[in-house]
Amino acid sequence: MRWEIKMNSAGMERQLNRGGFTVKEIRALRQYLGESGVTYPVLLGQLRVRFIVSVGMLALVAVGFVWTLMYEDFKAAIAATIPLAIIFPVFLCLYTVKARF
Repeated sequence: MRWEIKMNSAGMERQLNRGGFTVKEIRALRQYLGESGVTYPVLLGQLRVRFIVSVGMLALVAVGFVWTLMYEDFKAAIAATIPLAIIFPVFLCLYTVKARF
């Protein structure tokens, strides 16, 4: 039998603060919880999935860029750098590692 400790919102927020979330981020999470009606475990699961997807996409882009630098000519490397410089800031805004809702 698995024992689970039921934690209220204040306890969960203390755990999040100890885990590295700032007060501003916790406030944003609380506001999102109030608007959407989900619970902290559901929200943290969604954040975990977003984090894994964003790290995977960043790794894929990094591997492709390094491959281009190593195995293509200089013009191809420059051609790969320009779109990357344009798309990377947009990507960071859409798939943030921290909680932005």
